[in-house]
Amino acid sequence: MKRILLSIFYLSNFIIYAQDFKRNQNESATDFVSKNIPFEETRVIELFDKVVESEYWFKGKKVIFCFYENYNQNIKIPDTYIQAYVFIELSSNIYRRIFIDNFNVGDKEINGIKIESIFFSNIDNDSDKELGIIISQITGEGDTIDYEGRLFFTKFYDKPNYNQLPKSLNNNTSFDSIFYELEGKIDDGEFKKAKFKTASDVKNKLKQLGF
Repeated sequence: MKRILLSIFYLSNFIIYAQDFKRNQNESATDFVSKNIPFEETRVIELFDKVVESEYWFKGKKVIFCFYENYNQNIKIPDTYIQAYVFIELSSNIYRRIFIDNFNVGDKEINGIKIESIFFSNIDNDSDKELGIIISQITGEGDTIDYEGRLFFTKFYDKPNYNQLPKSLNNNTSFDSIFYELEGKIDDGEFKKAKFKTASDVKNKLKQLGF
């Protein structure tokens, strides 16, 4: 299968800064991340899809996962990608924003991409559970390729050291080839069913692999 959509990439002029932000008392997670959108000159950045708040990753500390749509209105060729971030609570109502990844949309409609699930699961031999993100995107419509349907990806990121938080999470690519699949028609007309569309699907497969 040709990997042409939703590729993970880093822009040469994209500089990552870890920044700290104050959250107001009783402020919702969505309101908090909406007012603390990253800034890039010449680009428009807006909140996209899911905002997930959890206390699971670091005991007693809240984390907020969010996604922003990032696009350039000044060029003819669409240039859109989804940016993933996590806000990690440092102290009472003080959070650090850390970059997770860019998910490239390219010239596809933004409505065709979905953040299917955010979850935690162990994918190595240490005791820490990694962050998992399942993403999907419509493919094949108008493309010169031999399949059409929806592509499903699961990306994993290592748990950071809370005492030395990084500017960005480390993308663990150990299972990229396993959790990359199409649900739709291939060139011979056969319909292919995706096996790993939910967190439960992925976790069950990881258990089979010994994790």
